[in-house]
Amino acid sequence: MICVPIYVSIDAWRFNEELMNELNIEIPTGMWTWDDFYNLAYDVCKDLNGDVMPDVYMIEASKRFPLFWEQYLSNSLDMINDAVNIEEDILLHMLDLWKKIVDSNFVLITAIPSSRLKENVLFAESSFSIFEGSKKYVFPPTINDKYSYLAELGYLCINRFSSNKETAAELLDVYLRPEIRTKTIIPLKAASFYKDLSLYNIRKELSSVYPLSNDINYEIYAKILRNSKKRMYQTDIDIYFGDIMEDYLDNKITKVEAVKLITKKLEMKRNYGY
Repeated sequence: MICVPIYVSIDAWRFNEELMNELNIEIPTGMWTWDDFYNLAYDVCKDLNGDVMPDVYMIEASKRFPLFWEQYLSNSLDMINDAVNIEEDILLHMLDLWKKIVDSNFVLITAIPSSRLKENVLFAESSFSIFEGSKKYVFPPTINDKYSYLAELGYLCINRFSSNKETAAELLDVYLRPEIRTKTIIPLKAASFYKDLSLYNIRKELSSVYPLSNDINYEIYAKILRNSKKRMYQTDIDIYFGDIMEDYLDNKITKVEAVKLITKKLEMKRNYGY
């Protein structure tokens, strides 16, 4: 199948600069891991009112779907080549680490984590593009230096059984022209494909809403994109994993039992296909 991209969407983490200065901490400027996240949390998550509970959190997170899960799943499943690479030792470590993070109240547990910064939360996961101006961002943590970031991709393809292939090809040709991609009335943040920011000619009245990224944010964007894999969506696995995570965090099963159950589910994908 040959396709052309209609969008590429990646995430980065915004950070609360005011809170960072108040806590007198340094934010990681390069690539970092979840172990680094855990270590930083000791300096961030302070008890400010003396109730033995943190009043400052690293980030909002869901109890059922820890922030590392999509990264682990997308690096484990290869739907293009119909392959599964299960690293049980990595999953054991990440389950153990995440339970420590949750039990220590380093993350603010919520049903639907917000992408907006809050005054007592240091980070917020947010969609990320070349139109971020001078907003403050950092790389998302990775499981380790072998694990990729995630990119969500959309494509347009021509149906080989279509009776209108030539018309479809003309549409794709127009869609991909530089004057369309760089001079749209309202730039689609995820549909910006050109590395050279000088090509973008955003209307003056929109430049304050869609300011081109400064050098720091563009470098983060480019590096994440270069080191990304396609984000995998497997609804049945996600629901199953969420149930396992709740049982594990509630001490109903051990991390070893959790990994065995998750591994069995992933192996079913390998044996019976996607």
